Amino acid sequence: MILLVIFLIVPLALYTRFQAADAEKNQLLFEAVQKQGTLIAAALSPSVQDSGQADILAVSAKLKELGERANANVKLLLKPTDDNTGGFFFVAAWPPVEAALLDRERKALVETGVLADVKRSCAPDHRETARYTNAQGQQELITSLDAIRTNDGCWIVITSYSEGGLFDSSLARRYWSSPEVQIAATVYLLLAAVTIWLFADVWMNLKLFERSAADHMRGRGGARIFQRRNRFRELDHIAATFDNMVAVLERSAETIRRSAEENAHAFKAPIAVMRQSLDALQRSDNALADTQQRPVEILDASLDKLDSLVSAARALDIATADSLEITSGPVSLEPILKGLVQEYQGPASNVQARIEINGRDGVSVVADTDLLETALENVIENAVSFSPAGGTVSITAETIGHRAKIVVSDDGPGIPDGKIGLVFERYVSIRDQDGASGRDGASHFGIGLFVVRRNIELMGGTVELRNRPGKGLDVIIDLPAAN
Repeated sequence: MILLVIFLIVPLALYTRFQAADAEKNQLLFEAVQKQGTLIAAALSPSVQDSGQADILAVSAKLKELGERANANVKLLLKPTDDNTGGFFFVAAWPPVEAALLDRERKALVETGVLADVKRSCAPDHRETARYTNAQGQQELITSLDAIRTNDGCWIVITSYSEGGLFDSSLARRYWSSPEVQIAATVYLLLAAVTIWLFADVWMNLKLFERSAADHMRGRGGARIFQRRNRFRELDHIAATFDNMVAVLERSAETIRRSAEENAHAFKAPIAVMRQSLDALQRSDNALADTQQRPVEILDASLDKLDSLVSAARALDIATADSLEITSGPVSLEPILKGLVQEYQGPASNVQARIEINGRDGVSVVADTDLLETALENVIENAVSFSPAGGTVSITAETIGHRAKIVVSDDGPGIPDGKIGLVFERYVSIRDQDGASGRDGASHFGIGLFVVRRNIELMGGTVELRNRPGKGLDVIIDLPAAN
């Protein structure tokens, strides 16, 4: 849009400035030719004022001399004093006009309107050039009109120019119609078209890069997709860099996933050994002394927490690896939600709660299946764990325009208003670590909602927490709908 505005404003600004300069030049030229016409009229004045009568032969000779010297056409008309009709007589002209064409020439001059003021008062007020077609069918440009009052009447001296010379100057036409302006406009429009075409072509290639990235995310791109689709040699290096970046990300995702498994295995092995040793100690026939009982309980709880922490770290690393290999596409919510409901129906039954799915069937979103399933799993798990006895976890999915909304509601205590914005941060949890409220805080480390927000945002969506009136919490997930 900025480019188009520039291409519109620049020629208008230049045209305005050049037109002003041309108008100033034309004004100077017009004043010069007007003065020339005035001088011709002044030179003719003694001839038409001789003894109150015009010496036609002398006037014709003088007219020829002045016309040839000024390289102009000069016409002499008379409006007699005793003529009440207000008409004009064609007296003389240079170049001469055939007798048979005199009346036609006179009418052509009258029709231009330049004689209107002279006809009333013998005081010409013509201050502009005028074109007309003479009796021979040729174009002429009238540049000046002067009047001489004598006893015979009002003599009118008309100075004009035929085609060529002054006739073809900018004085005789509008500025926009001059060949220079038209050629400049054509060149400018051609350059503007080429520039806009080049800009549009580059823009389309950049959009092709964007579509290539989207296709790669949907798993439809294949190897070296940016280089294969690039149309500009100048962007080959950038396309190759993009392809290399994608390859590095894919290798990084695999490395993170493998490291997560190896680290979890490395930590789980000593934890399992310690767990077995502690279990053997607890099953020993020799009763532990009271001073030893408490340390053993602390060790047992610490091993549980360490085991959960290792699992949470592994899950976080796997989620990070998954975020580097997003494959977005149309995903139906119904089978995912039904599978998760079936998976968490057992834990919900343990607290005498139930899970129900509401809303319309057939809702689909544009998402990565693994990322979406992980996010929904964390949300539903949180809702079940916070639900009181007899509570209900409600899942609603619907499509609104080009967006799909998933709402997971529970009847739990909700979140304090001051902490709603914090629970999405990593390692932030509002669960009781001692489990006094019935919520198992020891096995949760504040990464569930962090993973939820990150996954949803990676898929072009948003997630929001909202306390329900009275009690309970709504988790609202907004994703692009697969229309």
